[in-house]
Amino acid sequence: MLGGRFKYLLLVILSLSIISVSAKYMDAGYPTRITCFTCTNASSNAACNQGAVDRPCPADLPSCLTKHSHSNGRTISVDKYCTKKLDCHRMTGCYRDHYNQMCISCCEESYCNENIPWDQTQARFIRSQANSATSPHTHISFLLLFIIIINYIL
Repeated sequence: MLGGRFKYLLLVILSLSIISVSAKYMDAGYPTRITCFTCTNASSNAACNQGAVDRPCPADLPSCLTKHSHSNGRTISVDKYCTKKLDCHRMTGCYRDHYNQMCISCCEESYCNENIPWDQTQARFIRSQANSATSPHTHISFLLLFIIIINYIL
């Protein structure tokens, strides 16, 4: 049997590691509104995400849209913003514009537009899952269950 101090130290370390993984981004709008990465004409996806303003989307713009213009494997520009679902239904996909390709994707969960679409398989509208396994409540539930099980075993 493990000692009491070691047991609780192990629980604290495991709990903190699970919390740090599940809280990658803090969502200021949760649970009533989503938060998207936002930028205009960024030179790369990293530049867009690093400079993004962390502000919840207005209630009438419940989706995150990402436009990625690229040519020969190089990013030309990245635009990300909150938008209407109808715009997502109309705009998702990849399109040729003279020498560049423009790929547009949409999604409906906070920070879901972290990555950029490079081709038709990635340029789609990903709808929210009501009982998503990535929701903060799910992570907390698993964490509590994990702590109870570990406490019982040890």
